[in-house]
Amino acid sequence: MADNGAASSVRWIVLVLGMAAPGVRAQLLVPAQYPTIQAAIDAASPGDTVLVGPGTYLERIDFLGKDVVLQSSDGPEVTILDGDTGLGSGSVVTFANGETQAAVLSGFTVRGGHQGGPAGDGGGVLCLGASPSLLGNIIRDNVAERGGAICCLSASPRIEGNALLANWSAVDDGGGGGTIWCEDSAALILHNTIEGNASLFHGSPGIQLEGSPDVLIAGNTIRDNGSMSGSGGAIACRSGSSATIRANRIEGNYAAGPGGGIAVFGCDPVIDSNLVLENATDQSGFEAGGGIFCSASAAQIVANTIRANHVASGGGAGLALVDFTGSVVGNVLAGHAAITGAALFYSYSGPCDTSFLFAHDTVVGNTGLGPAIDTFGGCHLEIVDSIFWDDAPFGLGPGHTVTASVVEGGYPGDALDEDPLLVDAAGGDDHLRFDSPCRDAGASYVGLPAWDFEGDPRVADGFPDMGADEFHRHLYLLGEPAPTAEVVVGVVGEPDAPVALWIGLDLLDPPLVLAAHGTWQLAFPVLGPFGLGALPASGSIALPVTLDALPVALRAQATVGPWLTNVLTVDTTSVP
Repeated sequence: MADNGAASSVRWIVLVLGMAAPGVRAQLLVPAQYPTIQAAIDAASPGDTVLVGPGTYLERIDFLGKDVVLQSSDGPEVTILDGDTGLGSGSVVTFANGETQAAVLSGFTVRGGHQGGPAGDGGGVLCLGASPSLLGNIIRDNVAERGGAICCLSASPRIEGNALLANWSAVDDGGGGGTIWCEDSAALILHNTIEGNASLFHGSPGIQLEGSPDVLIAGNTIRDNGSMSGSGGAIACRSGSSATIRANRIEGNYAAGPGGGIAVFGCDPVIDSNLVLENATDQSGFEAGGGIFCSASAAQIVANTIRANHVASGGGAGLALVDFTGSVVGNVLAGHAAITGAALFYSYSGPCDTSFLFAHDTVVGNTGLGPAIDTFGGCHLEIVDSIFWDDAPFGLGPGHTVTASVVEGGYPGDALDEDPLLVDAAGGDDHLRFDSPCRDAGASYVGLPAWDFEGDPRVADGFPDMGADEFHRHLYLLGEPAPTAEVVVGVVGEPDAPVALWIGLDLLDPPLVLAAHGTWQLAFPVLGPFGLGALPASGSIALPVTLDALPVALRAQATVGPWLTNVLTVDTTSVP
């Protein structure tokens, strides 16, 4: 886990640099002036800063309703709050007296909390009727009935830039969350790493939402969490919650119940722009949802990449939708295997005279004994501007309404049986080639999101493209950076156009708009240009590029002929 600690340290430094604010009245030093952290908090006034030096502090602390900044001087790896004091169970850090976001916990390892019993909430941090800021901490090895790392009850905390590792929930009577439990709360959960957490019995091992409106879960990496009998290996959203789940990497999670990645029960979240990859469920039957499971929901599932998720048997390895009335728009559903409905399985408990919108999606490389998209009891889908290709034995079962879509083998309605010419679908590259027949071939703006699966704006050239990708001149990363900082980049653009790569450390603010060429975004100085050759007839190339292994985020921009592409960020700070 050293890589996660290092990444958290970098985030912590950035956050602390921006923390100085008007109203800071005094700085209290631990241990130079006060022997314990709690003693310094007791003596502090709102607006004060308690600055803690390196060491292991064997204590549990309570902010006592005070909006003070508690931060370490040297980062979380060397500043440890250990709640394993031998004085019974308890949360390591408590906010329970109306603290606001001006109450800050930053730069600590929080460990050793144990909350047992019927009110066992928040092993690491308890937020009860409070809204603190938890910034750049490592919260690990804590245990609780609900919220092994963090429990939010009637609270609105900001939880940002933390590493939440190896926490447990052990509730056996109806629910729990291995990392974060939110009940009647409006939390901001941003840019955290949530890894290796577990739920021993029920509930999600990642983030569990119960009756929590307006939760934002964005930019997090949620991976390798597991539950022995619960649902939602990364996130579970239950009745009364209205979350936005956006731009997260949800990878390698496991749930014994439905929803290896995300499970939704009786609520209507927005699930957009996430990477949902290689999650798994042991749920049997055709309504399992290795990637995402939704029941009695009008969720909006938009512009996600849902790839190579797993079910033990049955169907719905990518998506399983039960009594679903939402929409599935602009997603990639690829590389799944199941008996039937490997990409999507849909069922409805009543008379199946209903439908939902399935539009601008790309369904490729799914395998099974039945179609990649399957439904139960005669349910049908309204399919618009989508791609079905290289699915075995075929992509669509009978009875759907198809408009302006590519369907391998043909289909009644407005379906084109022609290779969509994706760059490398088998290798995980779902971009349209320049010569793809899907470019500008869409027929409908119904349900069209404002962006495609990687954030490019739609529409590019007057008409939407079929599938999840809107063709733009584009520079993008294939896979993750290697330890040597050798990355594989892809470029799409006009055939025969020469491609050159530029490297910088920062971005211009504001960027420089060049009317005939696009927008230059790199701040000077820059390295380059590095010639990558000319694009072939397909309009796409992929090649390895070796960059110096600097402990910073590198920015790259390319020229394709005289035109500028987007900016690509390669974050070498998180490379192990």
